[in-house]
Amino acid sequence: MMLIVDRSTRQSRIRLSSSRLDLLHAYNRLMLGTSNDYEVFFGNIMKKLGVAEDRQIDFDLESANFRVMFLLARTMFHEFAHAFCMAYVSSSDGIEPWIADNISNEMGYALEKYVLGGCPTPNVVIDHSSMNNEDHAQQKDHAPFGLSFAENWDLWRPESKLELRKSPINQDLTNVVYPLPQRHIHELFGNELWTQKVDRFGSRAVKHPKLQRWKVLQDFQKHWIATAVPRNLLIDTDANPGGHGSAPRSL
Repeated sequence: MMLIVDRSTRQSRIRLSSSRLDLLHAYNRLMLGTSNDYEVFFGNIMKKLGVAEDRQIDFDLESANFRVMFLLARTMFHEFAHAFCMAYVSSSDGIEPWIADNISNEMGYALEKYVLGGCPTPNVVIDHSSMNNEDHAQQKDHAPFGLSFAENWDLWRPESKLELRKSPINQDLTNVVYPLPQRHIHELFGNELWTQKVDRFGSRAVKHPKLQRWKVLQDFQKHWIATAVPRNLLIDTDANPGGHGSAPRSL
């Protein structure tokens, strides 16, 4: 994908990984009955995690496909934020501005927080001897265990050459992580949200709902220090951009 701008702006090239596009094609082949590659992953994931057969859960493949479509759309939205910023706003050294009260100036995540109310990421099981890096990457693409988002995406985000912070990292602070309801993801792809609810409620209609009963608290070491959810319902998750934590198993 390439964004072309006029002479008064700068040109950007956006290159997206094909992994999620490949999954969308795999799901279409499954629906056409020409291949079951998409289904195989979900059939094997619980076995790789060592879950006893009588405790394995069934995955709704249509819902999983909606999560893949949502994550792809979210990635495109994120990268377009950088492209437009580079075209019209960024300084000559590539430093992006801050939006609202964000600590970090990472424009993609900041715009996600502004529009959606949070930066959703797949819940990923990470602490298991049978899981390797490829398995973890596939979980992030397939999102079999649902999505979650942190209250403050940049609370502990480190600085880099182009990413700056307004304040130093405070390891004594805690973050709040919410599960993203599957129903909300389905609504984002429905006509009612865009033809009725957005007209009625404005941008609030697309923001992620915050389920207070299912929120969990996370400390700097990505440990849970308090939760309203029984610990036997928790799994590990990539709760923050670049971080790890846990989220309700029922996602």
